Amino acid sequence: MSSYQCSPVRLLRCFCGCQEMTPEEVERIYYLTAQATLIDRAAVKLFKSFLKQKSCGDKSLAEQYLEVYELCGEYMKPHVNVITLDELDELVDLGLPRQLERELHEQIVTGDSDKITRCLFRIQGTLRNEIELTEEYKGYKEAIANKLKQL
Repeated sequence: MSSYQCSPVRLLRCFCGCQEMTPEEVERIYYLTAQATLIDRAAVKLFKSFLKQKSCGDKSLAEQYLEVYELCGEYMKPHVNVITLDELDELVDLGLPRQLERELHEQIVTGDSDKITRCLFRIQGTLRNEIELTEEYKGYKEAIANKLKQL
C-alpha cells in the first residue's frame, strides 16, 4: 500500500459556470485590491464572468471602464508605437470619459511617447478608482465573499 494518499480537490463553480476554482484561489482573489484585481489574469477573468452574468443588454460602466483599462494597457506595451488619434477613437468608442479623452488627445498631438504613456497610466488609475466605486464591483466582491462562506 502506498504511503501517498490523494485527497480530493474541492473545486468551486465560477460565475461562468465552470468548476475550475479551488477554495484557495477564490480566497486569494477575494483579498486582492482593486488595482491587483485588474492586473491579475484569474481575477480579471472572474470579474468579467461576473459582469457578463449580471449584464442585461448594454454594457455597464464597469464593463466599459474595464475594456478601456485593458486597451490602455495594450497601448503601453513596448512593441506598440506611439498611439494615434484612431486608437484614441477606439478608446472613446469603448467608453473613455470625455475629460480623459481630452487629456490623452493633448498628449497624442505632442507625439511624446513618455507623456502619452504617463497619461495612459493616469487614465488607468482613474478608471480603476471608478470601477472600484461601481455597484458591479461591490457586487463582485460580495459574490466572492458568499462563495467563501460556502466552504
